[in-house]
Amino acid sequence: MQVVHTNVEYQNVIFGYIQKDDFWHIRREFEDAYKNLQYVVNPCDDIKWPTLKYPFEWKSKQDLVNELSAHKVGKLILGQIWTCEMPHDEGFESLPCGVCNPCKKLKELKIAAVCYFLTLS
Repeated sequence: MQVVHTNVEYQNVIFGYIQKDDFWHIRREFEDAYKNLQYVVNPCDDIKWPTLKYPFEWKSKQDLVNELSAHKVGKLILGQIWTCEMPHDEGFESLPCGVCNPCKKLKELKIAAVCYFLTLS
């Protein structure tokens, strides 16, 4: 799972990688490349570059789905989230296939989140 959000006010680049994403295997190389890019673009070091942030580093998909389902806005967002290995195009929109493993897993997580949310009520 990967989401990137730039917060100009606080000068952060926020990545949505979660606990089991492959990104963590190359994090050090990624951050080194980012620092090298800063040097190439700005050798005098007179520009403040955004800080890289990873707020979901220790969270699983289930943790995030549970947290989203506990909030009204989160429920709206949750309905828009999908992961798919074989999305199909319908007009100008890509849609999940619903049969690959990521689609099945996300469906299970959403069902579990609804059950979890109901226990909180």
